[in-house]
Parts: sequence; C-alpha cells; structure tokens
Amino acid sequence: MAIIYTYPSATPKASDKLIGTVTEDVNAVNVVKGNPTRSFTLSAVQTLFNQDVVSSTIMVPSASILAIDNTGSTSVTLLTAPAAGKAYDIQQLTAYMNVGSAAYVNGAELYIKGPWSGTGVAIPQGFINTTTVTGNSLYKLDTTVSTAGYTMAQATALTLNSGSGTKFITGNGILYINITYKIVNTTASMV
Repeated sequence: MAIIYTYPSATPKASDKLIGTVTEDVNAVNVVKGNPTRSFTLSAVQTLFNQDVVSSTIMVPSASILAIDNTGSTSVTLLTAPAAGKAYDIQQLTAYMNVGSAAYVNGAELYIKGPWSGTGVAIPQGFINTTTVTGNSLYKLDTTVSTAGYTMAQATALTLNSGSGTKFITGNGILYINITYKIVNTTASMV
C-alpha cells in the first residue's frame, strides 16, 4: 500500500466512499463483532452528522396568496405544530418567486410566523408583487430574531400571514419557501 499523501487529489461527491471501522454495539439489532473495516459513502456520513436537520420546500399557489388576510383568520400553514414540549429551530429560510403574468396588487408584505413570539420574518411586498425575473427572484430571509420578544414558542405551527396592510387582490405568481430546521425539546434539560 502506498503512503497516503502520495495518492492524487480529487473532488469528492456524495457517492464516494471512505474507509472506517464499525465498532461493536451490544444494543444493536444485528451486533457486529470484531470491529471490521468497512466502506461508507460520504452521503451516509453527512446524514449521520445532520440527522436531525430537515430541509423542506413548500409551494404557495396564487390562490393561497390571494386568500391571506391581515386579520390572521386566513393564513397558510408551512409546517404543522410539533408535539408539546418541542419547538422549531429555524436555521434558514429562502423564498423563490416564480413570477406570473400579473403582479400582485394592493397587498402588504407577508410574514412567516410561528416559532417566535414576535412579529415574524418578513417577505417584502416588492419581492411578492414582481413580474420580472431577476436575481431578486431568490431571496434569503433574515432569521436572526434575537430582538427582545423573539423567544421560541413550543408546539407552534409555522405559518405565512399578511402584514398590516390590505390583502392582495390580483396576481398569479407562485411562491416557494424552503425551510431548513430541526425540532428541539423545550424542556429544562432540552432532551
């Protein structure tokens, strides 16, 4: 076997493999004895380290956007409420506007509300009501909600709501929201 640093370099991909040792776990369903050497894909290793992180994309059609009002009585559920004693830890929010032929008119900015006790994360009106495909069609939303009043709320759904203005009256674009999150325990020990 050659000295490890003499091997040529390569750019890794998810299906590439690493060599490692499977350690004995007496609590496993199928106990592996003797700590054998095995190969592992990079994607399996990534999954192991990010096993509690989920990324989900939700499509919000134009009918749903037009139905959202500023009273809170009509909203779009992006993520249903987790169980009691649990809360969403939102790590990243990204919005993409698949622009339509008719701009959204007369509406206010939209807010993603839920795991925070404050107002929520704003999606600007100008991002929603455009009909021009530009670099601004993809928007990373600010999830730094460390301001006073932004404490994590347990057992609370993540919803899309209207701001303080009037609701949109026309428009036909489709909004996609990608949410990267994990569910955390809100008990004193967080386990």
